[in-house]
Amino acid sequence: MVTWMQCHGLHGIEQLSRGLGYLLEEDPNALPKVIYQDGDLAVLDGQGHSVLRSISLATELGFA
Repeated sequence: MVTWMQCHGLHGIEQLSRGLGYLLEEDPNALPKVIYQDGDLAVLDGQGHSVLRSISLATELGFA
């Protein structure tokens, strides 16, 4: 994604740097919560944190 953004003039490396800085400032103990889940749908609350912190739970639920 960073390479694609860089190739299209969207400053991918700068955006990555901004995103990583934000991620490092977040509370590492604040985990996303499952608000609702059934056989077809899961709703997650990322608690205002970056999607980079919540994506692992979403991925696990997708494969479950």
